[in-house]
Amino acid sequence: MLQTINDILSFLLELVALFLYSLWVYRVPHSLFKKFLWVFLIITMFAVVWGLFFSPKAKYPISGSLGWLLKFCVLFIPFIPFANELPVLVITMAVITFLNLWVQSLK
Repeated sequence: MLQTINDILSFLLELVALFLYSLWVYRVPHSLFKKFLWVFLIITMFAVVWGLFFSPKAKYPISGSLGWLLKFCVLFIPFIPFANELPVLVITMAVITFLNLWVQSLK
């Protein structure tokens, strides 16, 4: 039961991270075409990196402490821009991401 809830939480964390990465790159360029191009590229890049290295059926899985640390960074980095305005959110998401990865490592 705990693993099922954690798998759902993991999927939601991945979606939120993907949304925040997309929002981050959408704000950078000035033209609408460049905005959509960068959003498409970041979604594609996230999907490829996640699928190759971090998904449960990854082709080149990174295991151990390095894999755990890299997965934490990929999921947590998009929250950092909110540190000044919403520090409680950032700390909460760090704890949730940490606990999620810790429960995953118990499998």
